[in-house]
Amino acid sequence: KSLIDMYSEVLDILSDYDSNYNTQDHLPRVVVVGDQSAGKTSVLEMIAQARIFPRGSGEMMTRSPVKVTLSEGPHHVAMFKDSTREFDLGKEEDLAALRHEIELRMRKSVREGQTVSPETISLSVKGPGIQRMVLVDLPGVISMDPQGKRTIFVLTKVDLAEKNLASPSRIQQIVEGKLFPMKALGYFAVVTGKGSSNESIEAIKDYEEEFFQSSNLLKTGMLKAHQVTTKNLSLAVSDCFWKMVRESVEQQADAFKASRFNLETEWKNNYPRLRELDRNELFEKAKNEILDEVISLSQVTPKHWESILQKKLWERVSTHVIENIYLPAAQTMDSGTFNTTVDIKLKQWTDKQLPHKALEVAWETLQEEFARFMAEYKGKDQDDIFDKLKEAVKDESIKRHKWNERALDSLRVIQHNALEDRSITDKPQWDAAIQFMEETLQARLKDTDSVITDMVGPDWKQRWLNWTNRTSEQIKDTWHQLYRRHFLQKALFHCNLCRRGFYYYQRHFVDSELECNDVVLFWRIQRMLGITANTLRQQLTNTEVRRLEKNVKEVLEDFAEDNEKKVQLITGRRVQLAEDLNLDDLLAVLSCLKVTIGVHFCIDWKKEGLGLQVRS
Repeated sequence: KSLIDMYSEVLDILSDYDSNYNTQDHLPRVVVVGDQSAGKTSVLEMIAQARIFPRGSGEMMTRSPVKVTLSEGPHHVAMFKDSTREFDLGKEEDLAALRHEIELRMRKSVREGQTVSPETISLSVKGPGIQRMVLVDLPGVISMDPQGKRTIFVLTKVDLAEKNLASPSRIQQIVEGKLFPMKALGYFAVVTGKGSSNESIEAIKDYEEEFFQSSNLLKTGMLKAHQVTTKNLSLAVSDCFWKMVRESVEQQADAFKASRFNLETEWKNNYPRLRELDRNELFEKAKNEILDEVISLSQVTPKHWESILQKKLWERVSTHVIENIYLPAAQTMDSGTFNTTVDIKLKQWTDKQLPHKALEVAWETLQEEFARFMAEYKGKDQDDIFDKLKEAVKDESIKRHKWNERALDSLRVIQHNALEDRSITDKPQWDAAIQFMEETLQARLKDTDSVITDMVGPDWKQRWLNWTNRTSEQIKDTWHQLYRRHFLQKALFHCNLCRRGFYYYQRHFVDSELECNDVVLFWRIQRMLGITANTLRQQLTNTEVRRLEKNVKEVLEDFAEDNEKKVQLITGRRVQLAEDLNLDDLLAVLSCLKVTIGVHFCIDWKKEGLGLQVRS
């Protein structure tokens, strides 16, 4: 690689290492500052010898940093760092395409709600006679270097100044640093065209040379010959640039070596058993873990799915079944009215509420199982540094997931058919319905007893032993709850009698005083729960789990491209320390650059000693 390419690579690595330029500021690059419309873009384009920047903005860039690596070459071409396309700067159509591409990259780099971006746009420009240097324009930089140790002062539009000034000596005072308190290494006066954006670089160079050849500023000695033209300015900037590079590279390499030693010592003392993984490496590791966890979700057994679905669905609808269907129907005097009331209420329930409740339960179950797998995956190798990232991936994946509700109508038909069926085919089904009914009624009776206790207050024994009395709020009308308890106790007694009722059920309770229509109701509910759980399980395993897996992969891909998101979600001293330790490439290039610069300047000194005018 050439010297300038090596140096440019160092700046690129530093840019990735520290996007805020805090570190990179220790190494020189040429930065152009000044008021808007002062001609900064034109000066840069004259140095690059091509109109490469978007027109109309009045500045080199207004949205993101642009780094231009200039070097000499046989052909005048430009190329982006991340592309193989060469733009022929001698062709107007290629110039237009280059400007358009720069503007597009600027716009894409700025996130919504922001005006500038820290992402650097890097390109190289080569051509005959171009001085080697690195130009960078940073948004928001308008002044720097109060001591003038790193500044070259440039006065633009001198042709207009000479024409319009009543006292041309004012220009002399400016370039001698006497009129304004601005210190600098040198002062230059340039002309960058007549103000038309359509002028070519060659036309501008010819105009500049013609102006200074005929200008009184040179003839009268107000300006020195070495102080004028962009060509002389380029030579001066390049000389200063490389002098500073030579002085700073060795110092910077030594500083990074010392910094790395300190960081390595801190790592060994605090994280002796862990590898030094930077943020991107940690993200890849977390990504693989998350994908493994999602795959585990697809391996949940059908039995497990149906068990938790049936349990959760009954928890969701049991109150409605007892309070709005069973209890009202049980108040009727005969079995015909009981069955009619049950059928009507079941039909209304299925038409309006039940399918929606079932889908809500299925969606919540999928979310809970997904969260459970991500939580239970933690083992001895699990790294809690990923917790924040995993939680964000889980939340974003669930947020993006849209449940397929096209199955709602078919689920309604399935539930309706299940609830219409009254044909209990064998004794085990009858016994299962008896057990289901008994457990449900016992749970309701327990809740009712608790309510009555709260309403009535402590009994005589508790009042005697604990010296507590009933409050006025507790002494109130408890008739409804007492009646409810009496009814549930009676229903449980009836449920126990119906254990031997399957024989009479098969004979439709003919010639029998025992009627067990409530058992049939609970069998119908129990069967509907089982069939619904099976249907939902099929939708989960065949459709929803796969779609959730796809969402997780898409979220991970989006997060992988979002550096700000990774910084936000993978945090802590350990992460920052690993990031700071990731200096191997930088140190290698700096060391190579240090040697190359030393050899390069030595060769230049020898050539100059032989009388050759070779600039470094």
